[in-house]
Amino acid sequence: MMHSFHLALLPPALTLRTLRRRPRAAGLRHAECLALMRLGSPALSVERMQLRRLAMFAEWDDESALERFLADDDLGRQLDGGWHVRLQ
Repeated sequence: MMHSFHLALLPPALTLRTLRRRPRAAGLRHAECLALMRLGSPALSVERMQLRRLAMFAEWDDESALERFLADDDLGRQLDGGWHVRLQ
């Protein structure tokens, strides 16, 4: 088992879709996705919710499951263009 943490710039529509429905992939045990926020901005403002910036924490069966997700999944390919760290 391994974990990963991802930060990426995405199209806002993909971020919204990901927030509504968690990613599903072979070998993905659990994922939590969050839109980033700008602290100090008004609570109900466009500046507060940064829908182009997504963070994802994930738990995988193994590293090959993560590699397949990053190569074969639409969301995975977008996340692969950002920053991520793998944790064991």
